[in-house]
Formats: sequence, structure tokens, C-alpha cells
Amino acid sequence: MGPPGTLTERPRDRLLTQSYRKALLNFFRARMRSDIEAEDYVQETLVRILNRPIRNEDGPLEAYGFTVAANLLRDRARREVVRARVLGAPLARMDIADEDPDAEHVLIGKEKVERLMRAMRELTERRRTILILCRIEGMSHPQIAKRLGISVSAVEKHVAKALRHLMERLES
Repeated sequence: MGPPGTLTERPRDRLLTQSYRKALLNFFRARMRSDIEAEDYVQETLVRILNRPIRNEDGPLEAYGFTVAANLLRDRARREVVRARVLGAPLARMDIADEDPDAEHVLIGKEKVERLMRAMRELTERRRTILILCRIEGMSHPQIAKRLGISVSAVEKHVAKALRHLMERLES
């Protein structure tokens, strides 16, 4: 028996049952396009639940698990928004909540991603690194300058040129 205010291991063992895993898997499958990604998110949900002390006030363990799952999806959506910012205005990301996109929508999205990846590969390695540190990792220009041993002005110029390059490639 655990300390007061915690659940014993016995209810946690229910998390590992096939029916609970299946319910989580169905939850993620309904919101993702890949069964493999859904499986990864089920695993991540279970790991987070098992690694966190759960108090009685957290409510039923299964409900808490679905709260964790929903939070993982929100985190995923936020990461997608950050990734979309790298692209600037020309690339509108597909709405993550859209559970059943039509084939044309998917094709357009894939083509935009392919154009973006080609444009990113056209950047010099340094410029690409600076853009990723700035727009995806969220580092400030002074942090990037210090990390790479260059001036803040050089970072600003690299970011501006990289964004201009991406905009040109994505608009054409």
C-alpha cells in the first residue's frame, strides 16, 4: 500500500490491460492519420501515467489517463503550429482537428511540405540551422549568436534571407 493520498499499484495495473490500451488507441486513431503514431501516443500516455504519482483527487484513473492523452494531443497541435511558423504565411497548415480530409486537401498539403523541404535543403547549412534554432526551437537572436559564435546582426541577416528564400520558393 502506498502513502496516504496515493493509489496503490493495483489500479495502475489496470492501465496495462488490453481493453484500456485499446480505448486509448481508438482515442488517438480518431485524431491521427497514422496507426504507428497513435501507438506511440498510447505508449507515451501510459509512461506518463505510470511515472507520475497519482493522488485520489485526480479522479478515476481511466479519466486521468484520457486527460493525459488529450494534453498530449494539445502539445502535438502546438508543435505543429510552431513548425508552420517556420514556413511563414504562404503555407497554411491543415487543421489538426480535421479528422477526415479529402484527397485533394491532403495532396495540396503534401505538395506544400515537399516544396518547403526542397527550399530548406537549398539553404546553406548554417542558414538552415539558424532558422531552425530561431523558428522551431524558439531561441532568441542573442542566444543563437552566442551558441554559434557570430554576431546578433549576422543571425538577423541569416533569418531574413532564409525566410525570403522560403517565401519565394513557396509562392512560385
